[in-house]
Amino acid sequence: MRRRAAALALATVTVLTACGEKEERAPGPSHVEVRALVAAATGAMGSDTAPSVIAFSAEGRVLSIRLGAPPAGGAVLGLLASFRGVHAEVVQFCPKPALLRCRPALQASASARSPDAAGRTAAALRDLAAITYEGRPLVRRDAGATLIVTANDELLAGARKAGPAVTFAFGGLDPPRRPAPIPAGRLVVEAGTAALVAARRELPPAAQRALAGVRRVVLSAPLR
Repeated sequence: MRRRAAALALATVTVLTACGEKEERAPGPSHVEVRALVAAATGAMGSDTAPSVIAFSAEGRVLSIRLGAPPAGGAVLGLLASFRGVHAEVVQFCPKPALLRCRPALQASASARSPDAAGRTAAALRDLAAITYEGRPLVRRDAGATLIVTANDELLAGARKAGPAVTFAFGGLDPPRRPAPIPAGRLVVEAGTAALVAARRELPPAAQRALAGVRRVVLSAPLR
């Protein structure tokens, strides 16, 4: 009887331990989840191919992602070869009226390689808007900026020449009038808490899990 009780106790401990091991999860996101997050981000810019080399680290509530090469494909990502450096910020945009849901938007500053970079950027943003939104986008020029708008004059995107730099935006915000500090030879994209909250609803489950407990994401890649 004692042997049977001991065997039953041992079996119970083994089962509970196995269940605990199955549910235990190492802190921080997995490579699969980070790759899903990068794929979703590049897909929003028109690319259907996620970068193959991805390294990442999670320190505190900051997730840092490093790509081995710049993301490629798509209307906007194809412009990266035209820039010496790019700094982009994903922010929360809450359109009016307040009934509309807040969504992520992008504002960026870039160091251009050629004087026609602003025009090429505006054309790429128009192509992306045509894929992302319903209806054919229109082009309007205002105060030195090329704006992409709907037939009802709702702002979708825009680009502006700012001295030797180009600023641009997508998702409903104006392109910045002054460029932010631009990293040399690199693409840097940052997203804070509010932007991540707005973006999480649009992400697939694996990408959402990559953001669990994260308050800020910083993605960087070299530019050729």
